[in-house]
Amino acid sequence: MNKLLFTALALLPITFFFTVGTNEKTRFSIVDIAEKSMVQINDNCSGVVVDTEKGLVATANHCIYRNPNGIVKMEFFGKNEDGSYSKEARYGSVVCTSKYKDIAIVKVPGGLKGKIAVPFAKETPAVGTVVYAIGNPVGWESFVTKGVISNNYYLWTKDMYDGIAYHTGLASYVSDVVIAGGSSGGPLVNEDGELLGLTNWRNDYANLTLITPFDGVEKEMKRCSA
Repeated sequence: MNKLLFTALALLPITFFFTVGTNEKTRFSIVDIAEKSMVQINDNCSGVVVDTEKGLVATANHCIYRNPNGIVKMEFFGKNEDGSYSKEARYGSVVCTSKYKDIAIVKVPGGLKGKIAVPFAKETPAVGTVVYAIGNPVGWESFVTKGVISNNYYLWTKDMYDGIAYHTGLASYVSDVVIAGGSSGGPLVNEDGELLGLTNWRNDYANLTLITPFDGVEKEMKRCSA
């Protein structure tokens, strides 16, 4: 994949609101989500916290399928007073995967206290919806890029993913949001702070990125944690 130029949007004046519990509303900024939901997977991929109590992290299956005994190294970011990032290494076990949908759910023992579980979206995003991808492009920590949904129902063809045919017929979202190697499995969120899916694969010639839809991720999480 070609080297790409990224724009860090850490200071965007964007605030996400969503309901926690019944009546209480918690305010999270894009900075909060980048710093408290973002996970680096195996030093070369990304993931996102989807359940803090159960310690569940969602990522792409192609990021973890070679892990011996299903043990995954994860690094959680924190920001220091001087603006630099610190990392906390944790290890979790793969509890569920879908090779076809390219989804994996990893469980961290003891839960993820102090982190943020990004809530799932409630409906398919419309074409033109503004979105934000958070990931670790080429190893850079918690970078944010902005784009729109270019297509909300696109079927994979077998030659799109390095000749791997098992994605053929899989429906994905498409966005012009920029990602690169290291971003795979990271969250794509809308302006309401909802998880639309996981970034998966980018075609540099078309300047488009394929997104694993949130409903598949949510179903996989529920299946694994039942």
